[in-house]
Amino acid sequence: MQLSDQILALARKGQQECLLPLLNEHPKLLNQCLPGHKRSLLWESVRYGRDALAMALLERGADVNLPGRNRAELCILLKPWVIARIRKRDRLVSLLEAETEQDLLTRCFIGDLQGVNQMLREDPEALNRPQKDDEIWQVLPLHAALLAGKDELVDLLLAAGSNLDQGEALLYEIAISKQRLDQVKQLTRYGGNPACVGISTLFHSSEEMLQYFLEQGLDVHRPAVGAWPPLVYACRGDRGEHPELIKRLLALGLELEARGPKGRTAVHAAAQAGHVEVLKLLLDAGADPNAQMDSGERPVDLARRKKRSSVLAFYNRMGITG
Repeated sequence: MQLSDQILALARKGQQECLLPLLNEHPKLLNQCLPGHKRSLLWESVRYGRDALAMALLERGADVNLPGRNRAELCILLKPWVIARIRKRDRLVSLLEAETEQDLLTRCFIGDLQGVNQMLREDPEALNRPQKDDEIWQVLPLHAALLAGKDELVDLLLAAGSNLDQGEALLYEIAISKQRLDQVKQLTRYGGNPACVGISTLFHSSEEMLQYFLEQGLDVHRPAVGAWPPLVYACRGDRGEHPELIKRLLALGLELEARGPKGRTAVHAAAQAGHVEVLKLLLDAGADPNAQMDSGERPVDLARRKKRSSVLAFYNRMGITG
């Protein structure tokens, strides 16, 4: 048996009565990790404050040095001890600390300036050695220091020659997410290319931040994740309804009829999501209310299938047939 999200959910919920018997039958699950973001049973129990379960897993020999991440919260893999520190699980911090190997990335995240200096003196190449456990991104110690807001360490690592070609876009994304224009400019001064990010990274940034990237050559038409045109991506249901963002993107001249996967336009995305205010903005800007996807489906067809009554009522009021 392999670790799955369903099994991981037992640790997330602290369901010892289900998980421990399963481990009796399949002991190898104890130190398996999910592919990609690498979460283990111990990591999950620590993250969600399931102290009793975490201690039971430790008694069974759970590996405290298996790092993981929740993508919605972290872009780097961190060990359970660090997660316990972040979540202020003091009891678990004490239990995990002694057995946790504090590698360079861990020391950068917790802000151990002395420890980082010592490790770099002993192994200078560690500065630009990607985290070995990460199968998705090239994460360096600089990413950890930047994410944790350890400004002194960020300065040290950049001055020491951290290679910005590795995980460059992720570095900028971290600085943008923290609204740290000063660090964005610092990355650029050390040779970073701010044009490596797309407009979707800046959807909710300040005007000052956006203006800086525009001046640095930002390509506002660059597709977002999964080849979605930025305007279509911003109108998707999983992004929430943000009329002010749509106004900002329209003012930048994004293509109204740009096509995403399966031929979806921004109007298709807004109608399917039930985003009536966004739909109004798109139509006022001249978008085609009856554009067809590759399948021939129109926005109103998607709204009908998803039972978006507010969109159907809006189309009726506008006299748009469908």
